[in-house]
Amino acid sequence: MLSLLAVRNHRLPLLFVAVAALAGQSARAEPGTRCDGAALAKQLGLAPREWQVACWRVEDGREVIAAVPLPPLVPASELLKSRPHKEAKPSTPPAPLVVRLALARDAAILWRGEIKPDGKSSPDVREVLDRSEEWLVGIDDQTLGRERGVRIGVVGHWGEEEMSVREIALLFRLPTDGGALRLLWSGLGNTRESRLDYCRIEGIATFQLVDDKTLERQLRVTPSINREVKLARSKARALEKKCVGESPNPQRFPVSLQ
Repeated sequence: MLSLLAVRNHRLPLLFVAVAALAGQSARAEPGTRCDGAALAKQLGLAPREWQVACWRVEDGREVIAAVPLPPLVPASELLKSRPHKEAKPSTPPAPLVVRLALARDAAILWRGEIKPDGKSSPDVREVLDRSEEWLVGIDDQTLGRERGVRIGVVGHWGEEEMSVREIALLFRLPTDGGALRLLWSGLGNTRESRLDYCRIEGIATFQLVDDKTLERQLRVTPSINREVKLARSKARALEKKCVGESPNPQRFPVSLQ
């Protein structure tokens, strides 16, 4: 791929794995299906080289669209250059994360909007926003009581040999009358820690409404050893001793009553 004029960060495949982990992990609503949102993205003015787009078709034929900005293209020649051991921090912080949203039916846009996660009420989300190097987005079904819902997962990562992958989970109710998506809750979703790709500690978050005002999040943490990665025995043993994780108790949060 280095023969191309420009390529993106080589860590993107790991983010696709994290986004794919959304599928099958959220509490089930009536099953939706993935769809091709390319044509709708054009209607929304989202250039394919600047935005990554996810599309989810629910059972009544409506399509939910979510998009996040892609990092700038990096010339292949820059990737081939040797980099210093400690790179200088960028002089300016990255642009704030913007998630573009839309509802469509039969190729017609019914509603469009955007959300800018700020992390003011969640240190976990604040860390993801401050440290992530790039973003991907995925959509899946989410049961939200008697109402139809979707889970939009914005996934970021940071680090290399010790990589952290985090999902900002955005839980939306779908309108019944063609109006706007309604944000019920946002916060930390799935997680993954990777140490030399040998030790992996994965956290899978599931959500359910306890009542009309309360959401419960359960995070199931599973450590594993990837023995396909060959390391010196002493290094492998040291990583194995620290490759542990414990599932926290379920947490409950107030939900938006919009």
